[in-house]
Amino acid sequence: TAADVRAAEASGGVTLVVKGMRKGTARDPETSREVAVPELEFRGTAKRLRLNKSSVRMLVIAWGAETDTWLGREVTLSCLATNLKDKITGEPVLGVLCRPVRPPAAAIASGDPPTPAGRPRVQ
Repeated sequence: TAADVRAAEASGGVTLVVKGMRKGTARDPETSREVAVPELEFRGTAKRLRLNKSSVRMLVIAWGAETDTWLGREVTLSCLATNLKDKITGEPVLGVLCRPVRPPAAAIASGDPPTPAGRPRVQ
């Protein structure tokens, strides 16, 4: 949640390793219908992150559209205020920004992104 990320930012932020991708559901605020949304799963935690269109776009630009290649890669999560307002308090709703940690250009060119230190490569 945004609150979890905000707490982690106070101690230097949060960078997580992608363990998997799954299909989740969310309620469309305009139609109140359930819609399918992509969710990232991370190593070391049971929590998942629902991805919005902007986050998906950023990950696809960085890592490509084949989500199997995202496994073992790192993302940095940070908290930000959105344009949305809480219906009760009127305060800005907090969101989570998901940024890919890009490997060095040489690794991208070779097609062999580095394994994060101390972590096995996911095949």
